[in-house]
Amino acid sequence: MSSRVSAGAPPSSLTLTYSTRLRIGSEADKLYLDDRFEYYSHIEHSLFNGMAHGRLETKGLREKIAHKYSISGRKANSLVHKAQGRLRALKALKAHEKITLLQRARRMG
Repeated sequence: MSSRVSAGAPPSSLTLTYSTRLRIGSEADKLYLDDRFEYYSHIEHSLFNGMAHGRLETKGLREKIAHKYSISGRKANSLVHKAQGRLRALKALKAHEKITLLQRARRMG
């Protein structure tokens, strides 16, 4: 465990940061990690799909996801931000593709 205090912050606002190191030696360890990976991928896919189709509101989404899938708020927040980032990137790519196609069409026509 490591800890750090923000610069200028009073000592009462101590931030603790935890990290875990896994030694993957057994087949059970690999199966557990594979299971977690599939589970988190499913959640992220569901979030992305819901956001892309306008079925999910971002207000209070972290809490809803954490409760629905029984995961920590921190993990839910991470998955929500990851899905939002992928959606923004896809929208930007589509906008760029549209501009490129319009430029090509103008050159041809």
